[in-house]
Amino acid sequence: MAMFSRLAIAAILLMSGAVMGELALGEPAFDEKAPAFDIEAHRGGRALLPENTLASFANALSMGVDTLELDTGVTRDGVVVVSHERGLNPDLARGPDGQYVAPPGIPFVKLSLDEVKQYDVGRIRPGSAYAAQFPDQRAVPGTKIPTLKEVFDLVRRSGDDRVRFNIETKIDPDHPDESPGPDRFVALLLDLVRAEKFAGRVMVQSFDWRTLQLVQKLAPEIPTVYLTVQSGKSPTVAPDRATAWTAGFDPAEHGHSIPRTISDAGGAIWSPYFGDVTEALIAESHALGLKVVVWTVNREADMARLIDLGVDGIISDHPDLLRQVSAGQGIALPKGSPVTPEAHERDSHSVIARSEATKQSMHRRMLSMDCFAPLAMTIASIGRWLIITPSSASPSPRAAPRRSRRGRGRRSRRWRRGRSWNGGGARRGRGCWRCAPPAPGPRTP
Repeated sequence: MAMFSRLAIAAILLMSGAVMGELALGEPAFDEKAPAFDIEAHRGGRALLPENTLASFANALSMGVDTLELDTGVTRDGVVVVSHERGLNPDLARGPDGQYVAPPGIPFVKLSLDEVKQYDVGRIRPGSAYAAQFPDQRAVPGTKIPTLKEVFDLVRRSGDDRVRFNIETKIDPDHPDESPGPDRFVALLLDLVRAEKFAGRVMVQSFDWRTLQLVQKLAPEIPTVYLTVQSGKSPTVAPDRATAWTAGFDPAEHGHSIPRTISDAGGAIWSPYFGDVTEALIAESHALGLKVVVWTVNREADMARLIDLGVDGIISDHPDLLRQVSAGQGIALPKGSPVTPEAHERDSHSVIARSEATKQSMHRRMLSMDCFAPLAMTIASIGRWLIITPSSASPSPRAAPRRSRRGRGRRSRRWRRGRSWNGGGARRGRGCWRCAPPAPGPRTP
C-alpha cells in the first residue's frame, strides 16, 4: 500500500511537470510575434500572381513577408472563403464554359462551396481596367478560390511558424444582402481560427467596425485593425460625424480625431489609406498606443517616405519591392519559407525550409523551458527516490513457483492438438481460443 502511495505521488508530480512544460511550449502571445516593421503582402501580392489565391500566398511565403493580408467572405453553406469581393468578381471569375461571369457577379451567400469551386480565377479579364493596373501579373489558369482553411494548411506545409494573417471581413452595411450579418460572419471566422489553432497569429480588420466590436467582445486576445478611408468617392469615416461604417462611434465626440476614436473603440491598429496620413497623425496614434499600418502602397518613393514618417507597417501589392525598400532603410527582412501551392507539388526546398523552421522552433522552446529546469530536476530526483526506495511494508520478493514439467507438457499437447481449428481438440469441442479464426466481417484494403 505504501509503495502504491509513493507511485501515485510520483505520477502526480510528473503530470504537474508535464502540464508546466505544456505552458512553456504554448503558442507565444501575438505581441511576441510582432515584427518591428510589418511587411504585408496585399492579397498575397496581386501585382505578381492572381490575388487571394494559394499561388499568391505561396509566392509571398517563399519570398518572405511578415503578414499575409487577405479578405474573406462566406458561402451559402457557411464556409469561409478568401476573396476581396463579396461575390464572384466579373474581372476574375470564369465558369466551366470559359466565360467570365457577367457583372455585377454572384454573392457568395447565394452559392455553395462546390459551386464556388467551379470557377477559375487564375487570369484577369483581358482589356479590363484591372488588367491595365497589373500588366505584369503572371496568369495561373485553373486556379480556384481557396477556403481560409486551405490557406492555413498552406502555411503549415511551408513550415513558417512566424508569419501572421491580417484577415478582413468583407461586409458592407449598405448591402446587407450580399454577406452574412456581423454576428454570424464573426462567429464563423472565429470558430475556424480557433479550431485551426491560429488565434495567436491572426489580426481581424474591417471597414465595418461592427465586426471589430464583436471580435473584441468574443476574442479579446485577437487584435483588431480599424480600416479607414477619408478621401475619394466612398469615404468610410469623417472627423465630424458618425457613418454607417463606424458602429455608432462619432469622431466629433472624440475630439474630431480618427485615431482617438479608434483608440476609444478598443482598436489596436489604425490602418488608413496611405494618402490620408500625416506625420502628426502618426505621432498622435503612437501617443495613444495605436500602431499605424497603411494601405495600399506600390511606389518606391511612397514606401520610403512613409517609413521615414514612422509608420509601423505597409500593405503592398508589390511585396518584393517593399522588401527592397525596407532593406535599404535598414529594416530586418523576414526569411522566406519556400512552398508550392498544392500539397502534391512539394519539392525538396519546402522540405528543407520546414526542417529548418522546426529546428528554430525547438530551439526557442528549449530556451523558454530554461526557467523550468530546476523544477524538472527536483521532480526527477523525487521520482527516483519514490520509485527506487523499497518500502518497509512491501513483502520480500519471492521466486515464482515453477510449473511442473507434467503440467507444461499437458498444456503443450492440448495446444498442439487445438492448433488447427478443424482438427485436434477442436473435434472434441476443445478448440484453442488462441487459434480461433477471426470473426467474419468486411475486409479492409
